[in-house]
Amino acid sequence: LRNYHELSRAFFILFLLFIYVIAIMAAGRRIGNFYKDYEGLVLTLHLLAMSYFATTLALRFVFPLIILEGRSAWVLWSSPFDRKKIFLEKFFLTGIALFIIMLIFLLVTSSALGFTPISLAVSATLLLFLVFTIAGLSLSFGTMFPNFHEKNIDRLTTSTGGLLTTFVSLAYGALMGLLNFKAISLELKPEFWPWFLLAIGISAVLTASSLYSGIKRIRRLEVT
Repeated sequence: LRNYHELSRAFFILFLLFIYVIAIMAAGRRIGNFYKDYEGLVLTLHLLAMSYFATTLALRFVFPLIILEGRSAWVLWSSPFDRKKIFLEKFFLTGIALFIIMLIFLLVTSSALGFTPISLAVSATLLLFLVFTIAGLSLSFGTMFPNFHEKNIDRLTTSTGGLLTTFVSLAYGALMGLLNFKAISLELKPEFWPWFLLAIGISAVLTASSLYSGIKRIRRLEVT
């Protein structure tokens, strides 16, 4: 967060997330009155919303992290610090911050609706992978499509890299929502594990490939 304008944007996005959580808690109670397996449905809707808000936050605050170094980035690149270490530090710090925020809202929803510990554990685990994958995708695309001459975040988020980040992250989030629903509906049955492990496997592959691409790109990046 480099200025008060972006800080206000962050609080506004979190306020919208808070409103959503209130709405889904109210809807969850009503759904529970006529749908027996409402936990899986509500948690899936919640995970889908988390993927949307995580993508929105990551697009504004993770995607431009390398780009906003600007032309002065040559000072950073010429320092003795390893670019890979810089990239990974940004990835882990932003991933942890996003996960803590999203986990708080998940715990509030789960506590209010009385979800089982198993359902909560499954969703929290997938949320962990979801958030770090989206953070990795955002940082990687921002590194692969840099524009050091542009300082306007709104323009950066609608650039080629920003649009790719949005499309891939939301598509991935929708897939994770589907896998979450299948996993919770099969809670600890033999059929549960293939769906759960598939979700983790897809996330791990996407995260690893995005980190590899981002690190490879940042090592060759030149500021012009």
